[in-house]
Parts: sequence; structure tokens; C-alpha cells
Amino acid sequence: MNADEREQRLVFGEVADDYDRVRPSYPDQLIDDVLAFADIGEGGRALEIGAGTGRATLLFAARGVAVTALEPSPEMAEVCHRNLAGYLSVRIEPCLFEEWAGGDGYPLIYAAQAWHWVPPDVRATRAADLLAGGGVLALFWNFPHWDRSPDLRARLDEVYERLAPDLPTWGPGSTYAESAVEETEQVVEIDACERFEAVEVRDYRHPRRLDTAEYLALLGTQSDHRLLAGERRTALFDAVEKVIDGAGGVVDRDYDTRLYVARRRA
Repeated sequence: MNADEREQRLVFGEVADDYDRVRPSYPDQLIDDVLAFADIGEGGRALEIGAGTGRATLLFAARGVAVTALEPSPEMAEVCHRNLAGYLSVRIEPCLFEEWAGGDGYPLIYAAQAWHWVPPDVRATRAADLLAGGGVLALFWNFPHWDRSPDLRARLDEVYERLAPDLPTWGPGSTYAESAVEETEQVVEIDACERFEAVEVRDYRHPRRLDTAEYLALLGTQSDHRLLAGERRTALFDAVEKVIDGAGGVVDRDYDTRLYVARRRA
């Protein structure tokens, strides 16, 4: 199958184990804040959009939430099943959010790194349909900060400008500000939807250190990198590897997890 035949939102399944191993998780405080905002605790219900390998699912399940986790990629869902095997209150459904027909009245719907894959003409109204009155929609993404490694970031930017100038500016060498603008644009329709109250925004910072191999594996889980032609991707990864090894073989950068929460009008 060539790149043109692969659906970008499903290519993560090609590297599901790497995705589970190297993708960053989410701060505990964010999860606690979402549950407090939605006023649900142990035994409460939540619907997850695009569960992936269960990074966020696990955090909610560990707090006693009964999660229905929607994940359309069979490979990602398999890892999610493995990670959540000890939580009988979690149900993993091989389904796209826009096609889900398993029930409504949820007090909480959330999406971690997934909302942007739902068609924008249906996602806000679909969420409102499935939420209970007063229920909460919570959307969050991890954004990289390069404050602790500005020289490394500059050298990586040079590599991308030379070998992959067409990749989005919010990719690996991005600044938080560029990423925040991109994601903020994706939730504008929620503020425009009369069925939701105003969106609230909160930020949470957490550090991460990766060695060269882990960073390359992380790049390999990004959909735009997966869709690069084989020889071009190899050349890019070889150049990135050389830069990181030359800087000591370690990438130190923080993540900001940006949370958007909105309450459905009763």
C-alpha cells in the first residue's frame, strides 16, 4: 500500500508498540481537574474519543471511572486491551466517534490527542448529542517546549528546512506558541456552538528526557513522518540522529499539556 492509500489518522497502528512506549502521557493534575469540572468520581461514566493505546484511558480508569473507549485502529486497540486488561470497567469499542451508536447521556466525553482527527463539520454537534445536560467535553494535547535545548532545536530546524520543509510548522521543531495557535483554531467551533458554554483553557507543564533512539522512535509515531516516502524518511531520520548524537545523545524538552473544557448547556 502506498502513502496515497493510507489514511493519516490510522497510520499510528503501524507502530502501535512504539507509540505506547515513547509517546508522553498526561499530568495527573489534569485528569483530576477534568473529573472535578465534570463532577464525577469513582463509578462515573466517560466516553473517550480515539483511545489509542490507552495512555489517557488508564489514568481515568485508575480513578474508578467506567470508560467506553473508542479506537478505530485494530492494532492500537489491541495494545489498549493489553494495557487495560486489569480494569473491568473499561470497554474498548472498534469504532469512529462519528459512527458511535452505543448510547448517550454521558457526563464526560474526552479526547487526548484525537479531536483533530474527527471531521470538523460534525464533531461539536456530535459531542453535544452524546453528552448529558451539563455534561463536559474535555480536549487535550501535548505540545513540546524547547526552552531547555534551544541550540539543539535550531540545528534540528536546519535539518527540517533542508530535508522536509513541507512538514507542518507544529511538528518536532515547533515552538509552543505555534502549536497552541494550531490547536486553538480546532476548538473555535465549540465556542461557536450554541449548545456549549464558553471554552475554558488550562495548561500543565511536565519534563521529558529521551535518548537518540527514543526520539527517533517518537518521530516514527507521528503521522506526517510515517507518510513520508521511504528514502526521504530515512534521510531525514539519519540527519536527525546525527544532530542528536552530536549534542550528547539526549533530548531534554518540556511538554505543555493544553486542556480545553466546555460544558453542554442543560
